[in-house]
Amino acid sequence: MIPSLKPCPFCGSAKAPLAGRTNPRAWWVTCEPEDGGCGAEGPSRHTRREASAVWNRRNRCQQQVVVVERPRERTYSERYPEDAEFRSALGV
Repeated sequence: MIPSLKPCPFCGSAKAPLAGRTNPRAWWVTCEPEDGGCGAEGPSRHTRREASAVWNRRNRCQQQVVVVERPRERTYSERYPEDAEFRSALGV
């Protein structure tokens, strides 16, 4: 009996995981983008049962968001303070 597939550990889609093969010696599970999945693939195995079992053993990933703050860009006046007198003389 082939085990039923668990939801994708990356996107959580329950209907997208599908066991398939393009090579007669290799099976793997793919989270099909056409079915609303993310395109993740499990490792290839010799049988559909092995590929399904490996997919089901994977742990659900914890999404980690890293926020990188960019420093504020300095204005022209801050970068070139020596031009302040020149700019004021021009009325700019």
